[in-house]
Amino acid sequence: MTQAILEQLNGVLAGLKDFQKATVDLVIDKYQTPEHSHRILVADEVGLGKTIVAKGAIAQLLKRHVGSNTTKPMRVIYICSNLALADENRQKLALFNGEDAKRWVKPSTFGRLVELALKPKKSEINDEHIIEVCTLTPSTSFTLTAGSGNCRERAILAVLLSQTTNLCEVVEPIRQLFKTNQITKEGRWEDELRYLDLYFDTDPLVVSQLESGLSKPCESNVLREHFSSLHEAALYLANCWNNDSGETDKTSHLFYHFRVEIRRLVARCCAGSLQADLFILDEFQRFQSLTDQSSDSEESLIARQVFSDKAKPKKQNPKYFCCRQRLLKR
Repeated sequence: MTQAILEQLNGVLAGLKDFQKATVDLVIDKYQTPEHSHRILVADEVGLGKTIVAKGAIAQLLKRHVGSNTTKPMRVIYICSNLALADENRQKLALFNGEDAKRWVKPSTFGRLVELALKPKKSEINDEHIIEVCTLTPSTSFTLTAGSGNCRERAILAVLLSQTTNLCEVVEPIRQLFKTNQITKEGRWEDELRYLDLYFDTDPLVVSQLESGLSKPCESNVLREHFSSLHEAALYLANCWNNDSGETDKTSHLFYHFRVEIRRLVARCCAGSLQADLFILDEFQRFQSLTDQSSDSEESLIARQVFSDKAKPKKQNPKYFCCRQRLLKR
């Protein structure tokens, strides 16, 4: 099997143009140098194949990964500006196709940060899987102040919150207050909760960190006017749900801000544990809000947790490959 994989990877590398291969070789050389930051920025004009260079870097790193005889698939986190671009470029980055892809590529285990709080109850180990490519976008995983998440995210938040020590006595109202009054397919919310309960456990560390965060003052100005902590807000809103059978016009703004803040808190709990062998940031120039070290914006705070080497195990030694368009002086 190893020989067949290496032949395909060598085929990918053979398809690179000379200047692309030279860039890949330089990148890999830097990655092998312990003193190097393991952060590479490739800047070039449109159409010269920065994504193809990234594909070549993945192929070279995967050759070394396969040669190390490890049983754990190499994980690549691909970060780009939107989901449409992610779907398009994921095909460009693919090293294998057809049956080979089914055999050697592990299906993505998450697409949003909060999904990292889940652990499959029955993890199907496939010894043939050698690589996993997961996609994140700033709008869905880093910028979390614009909403309370999609149905799956809200179901995860509800399950996590209902498992904290001080809220386990009000499980049903806690779960229901994350349903929201949005129009959804009948039974969808219950199906989501049932699916999570049946196939997943929650990460105890995330639950513990969430419980600790509940005791702290609310960050939202709206919530801070009414509650001293998120725990107090949770109990009050759970009680409102019991008494009023849902959110009302009077309490709807409190429900909304509570969901947003819980989503933000859980994302922070998950961000520090995100692990990958290689992070690829495509169109790097669009991520200034993520990479500004002086910014205190929500997306910058979460991004710093994701990309901080201090939060990563020393053995992991993650690598970063950033692409951007070259700015030409005229």
